[in-house]
Amino acid sequence: MNYENRLNDQRRMWKYLLFGILTLGIYQLVFLYKMNNDINTACNPVQDEDEFTSPNYIIVILLSIITLGIYTFFWYYKQGNRIKHVGEKYGLQIDEKGSTYLLWILVGVLLFGIGPYVALYLLISNTNRICKAYNNSAGGVNVNVNINIDSIDPGYMKDDSWKKELDDKNKDTVKIGVKVNDEIPTTGLSPVGTLRFTKGNFSGNEVDIRSQQEIIIGRSSQYCQIILTEQDISRKHCSIKYEYQGSTSAYYVTDYSTFGVIVNDSQKLEKGVTQRLPKGTKLTLGQGSNEMILG
Repeated sequence: MNYENRLNDQRRMWKYLLFGILTLGIYQLVFLYKMNNDINTACNPVQDEDEFTSPNYIIVILLSIITLGIYTFFWYYKQGNRIKHVGEKYGLQIDEKGSTYLLWILVGVLLFGIGPYVALYLLISNTNRICKAYNNSAGGVNVNVNINIDSIDPGYMKDDSWKKELDDKNKDTVKIGVKVNDEIPTTGLSPVGTLRFTKGNFSGNEVDIRSQQEIIIGRSSQYCQIILTEQDISRKHCSIKYEYQGSTSAYYVTDYSTFGVIVNDSQKLEKGVTQRLPKGTKLTLGQGSNEMILG
């Protein structure tokens, strides 16, 4: 996976305490700010549409001050339930739920004041678990390209020259979670289209898409093969299908989203209506967090 997009799954409570003391609390604020962001990133692809998504941690702090600390309890409760639910989606058994954290914070204060630290320790541990699960799923990108060998021109299979061509090209090409049949060439052939990301977390990366292959893009791993976690991306944002017919080729794009798909910075696709687009078309997803070229 792209290690620039890898979440931190090695947070430690002792670092939070030690470096927090050494930096007069500054490290702790940065620690919680980044952990809050990672929780959102790990949860968003698999959580339900109406499930709680934490605001920026600076807002969490401000709301806690305004409500005299009440929002902190609410935040722990919601995050606890959210992490437990998302953990199940990742195949993890997480015992703690929202009420567990509240119990430690409220009742645990009587135990020499260590209750809130126990709650934070549990939150850090469970955050590490879902971040690790997210990282193991290729950082939110899971492109499964199932190739039908019958759709390949037999002329390309007469010798093994494609293997050398593929090896040579792969030396200079970055792939993001593309899984293909090792027996079939995947680059350098005209029946292969390309989704070239030019903006977003996967900017600079490419995904190959074969003729008649449809790829769905969105936040939900239940529906999508390419998973993007930004808030302007819907659970099932759009589908892209590539068709190659000898001397001609085209892409067929369908928008299913809330914020839409913009073509070449000007035309917004009609929701639910498939549109035929040529190679070289630029697609902007949502409010502009992700862009790609149909190559």
